[in-house]
This record gives sequence, structure tokens and C-alpha cells, in this order.
Amino acid sequence: MKIDIVAPTELLWRGEADRVTIPAEGGEMGILEGHTPLIALLSQGRVAVRSHGRADRIFDVDGGFATVDQDHVYILVDKGHRVRE
Repeated sequence: MKIDIVAPTELLWRGEADRVTIPAEGGEMGILEGHTPLIALLSQGRVAVRSHGRADRIFDVDGGFATVDQDHVYILVDKGHRVRE
């Protein structure tokens, strides 16, 4: 599935992934290919993106929201930065 992680001033990451985990307001949420469309508010926490068995790409985020539609996940954050690749 396609993932876009976007902060107000920059694109933090764009690419293909097998799984993404987000810090949703109601708790951590994992998203896999074929996930039902949704919109979720984000709390402060970490986004983890796993691609093709590689180690997770980790991003610290401070609020925002995420949408899922047709195997494309858009994660729009108020503030964010990459912790590790």
C-alpha cells in the first residue's frame, strides 16, 4: 500500500509499505493492505512503517490525522520528524 507522511512544511516520507502503525486517539492502530476506509485523529506518539521485511521506519508525531482509502494511507501531522530509518 502507499504511504504519505506529511508535516506542514515538508514531506517526511513517501513510499510503499506492508504495514503502518499510528498513535490514534483511541489507542495504537495497525493498518494493513485492504484496510477499511477510515479517518482517525492522532495523538502524540510514534508512527512505524514496515516495508518488505525491513526494520521499521519510525517517526515521532505530535497530533494530526490519518486517512485510509483504497490502499493509500495519508498521515498528516501537526509536527513530526524521523527518529530512525
